[in-house]
Amino acid sequence: MRLLLASNSPDKQREVKDILNLPGLELVLPGQLTATHHLDPAETGLTFADNALIKARAHADASGLTSLSDDSGLEVEALGGRPGVNSKRFSSGSDQDRCRRLLSLLVSSPDRTARFVSVVCIVVRPEGTGHDCTEGICAGPDLDGPTGLTGDLQPADSYFFQGEISGTIARSARGRNGFGYDPVFIPDGYDMTFAQLGDDVKNRLSHRARALTAARPCITKLMARRQTHSPAK
Repeated sequence: MRLLLASNSPDKQREVKDILNLPGLELVLPGQLTATHHLDPAETGLTFADNALIKARAHADASGLTSLSDDSGLEVEALGGRPGVNSKRFSSGSDQDRCRRLLSLLVSSPDRTARFVSVVCIVVRPEGTGHDCTEGICAGPDLDGPTGLTGDLQPADSYFFQGEISGTIARSARGRNGFGYDPVFIPDGYDMTFAQLGDDVKNRLSHRARALTAARPCITKLMARRQTHSPAK
């Protein structure tokens, strides 16, 4: 099954490919398709789920392919949950600039607790219909459960899965791996930042890994239904 990854971020593309490694699944990138090569929908939503849906639906509508997107960010307790959905727009410039701004705002704060949140959205476009992931097979827009799986679904074309990981903000940026706020985020149970722990560890622990892991059963069953409904050769 072809699944369009609705992201133009090379770092995020690499992570999703590493985490979502399923036999029979072909991850398509926006740059590979004329219809989505320059597609960059404005993220105007108020929540991670809003923005994930905006991106997935725009790519699905443009390409006709089932599409998966992730919207994620860092919520810092001492900043009232900021930067949150505005994590990428928290400061102009580079990832390093955003990390520096965050650290400057927390320089005198004793509370450094924070969490990373990721919401994955799958918008289904199975051969012109929107109902391949129904009849209790996959998750609907229910972000309360740890996996997003439910047993009683109404027909829908969009499904959501949430993952998060708690931790603390370091006193200074540390490490050379990862991207975004990885150099300043220390996951609970560790004394190193994501950027120090490296991709192998991060891709087992991270908010994005947890959201994608929750989405795997849905994708697997979508693939099975697609195979079942394919014309015999």
